[in-house]
Amino acid sequence: MQAVRLLAEKGKDEKHVVRVDEAAAVPALLKGRHEALIRVHAAALNHRDNWMTMGLYPRMRFGGTLGSDGCGVVVAVSDDEDKEWLSKRVVLDPSVGWGVDIRAPVKGFSILGMPVDGTFAEFVKIPVANLRPAPAHLSDQQAASLPLAGGTAYRALITKGEAKAGDCVLVTGIGGGVALFALQFAVALGCRVYVTSSSDEKLKKAEGLGACCGVNYKKKGWETTLKKRLGKEAGGFDCVIDGAGGLGLTQYVKMMKQGGRIVSYGATAGAPKPFVMANIFLNNLDVKGTAMCSPQEFSDMVGFVERQKIVPVVDVVKPLGEVNEAIERMRKGGQFGKIVLVVKDAGGSAKAKL
Repeated sequence: MQAVRLLAEKGKDEKHVVRVDEAAAVPALLKGRHEALIRVHAAALNHRDNWMTMGLYPRMRFGGTLGSDGCGVVVAVSDDEDKEWLSKRVVLDPSVGWGVDIRAPVKGFSILGMPVDGTFAEFVKIPVANLRPAPAHLSDQQAASLPLAGGTAYRALITKGEAKAGDCVLVTGIGGGVALFALQFAVALGCRVYVTSSSDEKLKKAEGLGACCGVNYKKKGWETTLKKRLGKEAGGFDCVIDGAGGLGLTQYVKMMKQGGRIVSYGATAGAPKPFVMANIFLNNLDVKGTAMCSPQEFSDMVGFVERQKIVPVVDVVKPLGEVNEAIERMRKGGQFGKIVLVVKDAGGSAKAKL
């Protein structure tokens, strides 16, 4: 089968080489482990795939298969009691071994696509517990866009951010997968959603998805503009969903309602400086961190998407063999939505080694 491998060797750009292995072995299932073999129809990129090419990720395993997001069909299971999953179209929960506590994963938790072999392959092995029926209203490419970013956004907005109808929500850095899902989920909840971006084009597209207002943070005085558009009658933001940190976060804390929630899922802009603690405790703010989501939250997210008929935004679709071009598009930051890889037809049923 085909599988996309991360190699130890580096190219001229000093990044680890990503190469398609045309003769990779189909993963073997182990009886008693309650595993499933999925024929992957589509997979989607996440920033972690790019960070690994730069060596910026823990527990990297060279020679492993990249990819955390996927949609496909179950072609084999390791145990008879799981046969009900055979031939079903599924999406994959990329959080492997989270545990039972919704607050945080247990020690030994891992993410599909590193160190566990991932979805950028014709076939992937995963615990049956990580399977969910793919929402019927979504195509394979759309469903493949959902898992990691959708789960992260759901936990950030609903579990941690406690967003509800009528809230004023700010989603920063619109255009990335998590930010777009946070926007779509918040609109579906009935929130009034504001967004930021460095691109006027992305802001316009976000307004087309239901954002009431967008502000370009590259423009001088953007924070004043955001305050004016929020308006005094709003009293500030109830919730901020932020994946950047940096100077922006120092401004957001000044725009919060009493008792507001700031949820951080990333720090692409680095640490916030200066960060005035008085803005936190005098306004009774909650500042929360989040990464990935628990199994229950993943199930809730998929159900929410199905009930609300939410359609993930797909930026571009490329064949698996063009994975390097897909990663390069992500590096340049021009995407609006998920970058999806279509896996070639594996042809016939896979013979899993039990």
